[in-house]
Amino acid sequence: MTNFSASRLILLFFSAFLFLSWSAAAPAVTEIRYPSNLIAFMPMENLSGTAVPLREMMKSMKTALKSKGLSLLEDDILEKFMEKHRIRYAGGLTQTLGKAFLEETGTKAVLLVSLDQYDESVPPKIALTARLVSTGPKTEILWMNSAAMAGNDAPGMLLLGMINDPGMLWNRARDRIASSLEEYTSKKKRNGWGKAERKFQPKSHTGFSPKPQAGKERLSIAVLPFLNDSTRRNAGEIMGLHFLRGLSESDRFEVMDPGVVRQALLMSRTIMEGGLSIPQADLLRVMMDVDLVLTGNVFEYDDYSGPWGTPKVNFSVRIYDTKTRQVGWSLISYNKGDDGVFFFNQGRVNTAHAMASKMARAVVEKLSGP
Repeated sequence: MTNFSASRLILLFFSAFLFLSWSAAAPAVTEIRYPSNLIAFMPMENLSGTAVPLREMMKSMKTALKSKGLSLLEDDILEKFMEKHRIRYAGGLTQTLGKAFLEETGTKAVLLVSLDQYDESVPPKIALTARLVSTGPKTEILWMNSAAMAGNDAPGMLLLGMINDPGMLWNRARDRIASSLEEYTSKKKRNGWGKAERKFQPKSHTGFSPKPQAGKERLSIAVLPFLNDSTRRNAGEIMGLHFLRGLSESDRFEVMDPGVVRQALLMSRTIMEGGLSIPQADLLRVMMDVDLVLTGNVFEYDDYSGPWGTPKVNFSVRIYDTKTRQVGWSLISYNKGDDGVFFFNQGRVNTAHAMASKMARAVVEKLSGP
């Protein structure tokens, strides 16, 4: 019995010695240090209404962004994060998700890109919209830009400037977005739109420019997807993005990200069959604490395929003042791509996306006031 106890004691002592030796030799666990400008590039959203090589486009966009020196979250880390949080909608960012991105991956901002148009016919047409959203306490839109191009935008003498290769046109649109984002991250400078041309001003409008409350510098505003009464698929979401960009460029407004708006609509079970009602606007005010809610209808958002045709855009806008519980501003705007064009197609707009962008810019200018 004594020999058994002694053997057992020796065995325990030897096991403890091995454990302590292994612990001393094991490498120390160090904290992962992420780049201070790390960006998560979410899967691109296809709003073009057509089948597109989205996987190849995403790979191409990542290569272009990395070539500009931007630090992107690794694909495997992003996939695990999306699986953990069961992310199915990649078109927006909520405050909860933004906080999780920051705490779990070290991501400082999230890049959201939508493909709004893709037409391979000759001449080809491509449109992209991209925005960078912070993962801090607020889901703030830091930067936003778009690129809309057609192969016949600048044909030049003897049509030497025509682009008939959709791949070449894609590269130009992609590089414009990547260069713009690189300029913002390096200089923290937003992209100025410039003043809108007179022909893109709204055809009619009523209301007044809202003023922020005392003690506040900016008005908070939520942009809802427009009701789509056109034949173009996803035109309501695309028109909402045009206004999101315009408002985010203005120093007068604090704009909610579409992810926050979508979450509020789902949680409040808001269905806008004929437009937004005052009780629904009241509910959104409580859930998002916004001063204004912008919505509207898209009646026409027409492009054309091939060398001949004219794009058309026709929409209305309504802005609800959640404090007064009234429609404080409304307008109607419509244009064709050849408006004001008389000689050699100077000033002609070849895509509905480019024209809608100019029209939204004109609306935001009127809304912002002097």
